[in-house]
Amino acid sequence: MFRRVWAGVLAVMLLPFLGLRVMAAEETGSIRVTMQRGEKTVDGAVTLYRVGEPIPEGYRLSADFGGGIVREEDAQSPHLAQWLAQMAGEQGISRSLEDGTAEFNRLEHGLYLLVQTETEDGYQAVKPFLVELPCQGQWNVQAYPKTQSAEIPATGQSPLPILGGIGMVLSSIGLALCAGKGRKK
Repeated sequence: MFRRVWAGVLAVMLLPFLGLRVMAAEETGSIRVTMQRGEKTVDGAVTLYRVGEPIPEGYRLSADFGGGIVREEDAQSPHLAQWLAQMAGEQGISRSLEDGTAEFNRLEHGLYLLVQTETEDGYQAVKPFLVELPCQGQWNVQAYPKTQSAEIPATGQSPLPILGGIGMVLSSIGLALCAGKGRKK
């Protein structure tokens, strides 16, 4: 009987706390990369690098990536991603693409660089690109980079471009002869 009374008292004491919102212990995010060409998934491997931490002006780049500040509006520049990829070392997180998909979980907020490190035969590597994980709440970002076949598409041009060069030379000679006749008069 004594236990039931204490259980009842404890339940009454906890009632005011039922309306409180529960906050996540840590605010993290995830990035999921899916590569496919049409309906076919493309395998290989990708590496993810955390290149910057969030600050009010945008992102502060780590010392491994040259330091400095990147504004939010510049964070999606393909030129910036290419430049950062040249400085990428061994500190990244690598994942194999299983069925064309790789997932990176429990990531801190910040600016991330994604580089394709292995490609499937017959496909070109995707150009490096940047992914932003926002600062508020938990986020799951999905990226669908465009994959390209390594085959050179037919352009419909003549297989003998030398014929075009010969035509230009003959046209030049004809124009020179016409111009020369006009001066002799």
